Amino acid sequence: MFLDSIREDLGRRIIATGAAAWGYAPAEKVPQGVSDSYNAWLKAGFNAGMEYMERYMEVRDDPHLLLEGAQSVISIAYSYRQTEYKPALAAYAYGLDYHDVLRAKLREIADFLAKEYGAQSRICIDSAPIHERYWGVRCGLGSLCANGALYVPGIGSDVFLAEIITTLPCEDTSAARINNIDSTPKRGNSIGKGSGGSDNSVSKPMCTDCGKCKSVCPGNAILCGGHIDARKCVNYLTIEHRGEWNEEQKKVMEESGPTIMGCDRCLRVCPLNHGAAPAILPEFRLRDNLRTITKADIATMSQADFSRLFKGSPVKRAKLAGVRRNLGLCQEAKDT
Repeated sequence: MFLDSIREDLGRRIIATGAAAWGYAPAEKVPQGVSDSYNAWLKAGFNAGMEYMERYMEVRDDPHLLLEGAQSVISIAYSYRQTEYKPALAAYAYGLDYHDVLRAKLREIADFLAKEYGAQSRICIDSAPIHERYWGVRCGLGSLCANGALYVPGIGSDVFLAEIITTLPCEDTSAARINNIDSTPKRGNSIGKGSGGSDNSVSKPMCTDCGKCKSVCPGNAILCGGHIDARKCVNYLTIEHRGEWNEEQKKVMEESGPTIMGCDRCLRVCPLNHGAAPAILPEFRLRDNLRTITKADIATMSQADFSRLFKGSPVKRAKLAGVRRNLGLCQEAKDT
């Protein structure tokens, strides 16, 4: 039994969850070069304080260690492209936490594979050690940009990636199925609206390393080969980093300016994202209660207010004290 024999039914179910693109490839160990590149990144200390990225290295390299009997990896991309933007907040944090949203959606797919084909599955949404961008490319979804983001033709690089490792076998086509909301061809992409298929013979746009993403990065954190130095990245400094910043980190944040959480300047200036279709999932759109929130509101906000306002939001990861620190409200953070 090959995955290709159920491709249409599976594809309809995946696209019905709001996915922008999906593809598949045999479950196999990643190439040694991928593993070596990741290890070199860790050795250089570019993961900053994210020590969890150093764990389970063998598991990260081999999906069989994540699911016994694994035969296929399904890579799925969900767009969070916005129609409007709010300064000082990364777009991926406008709506609900993608971990919760996508886990529920992929559970539907995993249940379908189990019921119809008796296949076991493992859902990965930042919850398991896996080279997700490698698998996105391997499964044919798109290509990597200079800032390390995965670009999906016609969809953009504002995408969340998720994987389903399954015991259901598939043939090695590495062909993505794209749900392109806008039927207008863009930069050589001829995939039509709702086509559920792709024409791999068409030349698709790829990153040319034009330098725009690097020029707008406040900390000059974008390195060669699509790697990021997290120690200089505003995303890391405003989300993962706990406590006060050191002097070098303060300089990065001064260059960036106050922010509630995160940074996506490199995505907003990318020419490949110009004209990309907006996300179709309402869960990822800008929440009404974030449209008018101000620095003064957060300065006087109680913990109960914060929990209520950001219920189900990625912003809760930064915590109230972290958001106040990010906005330059350090004294207020110490007083709560």
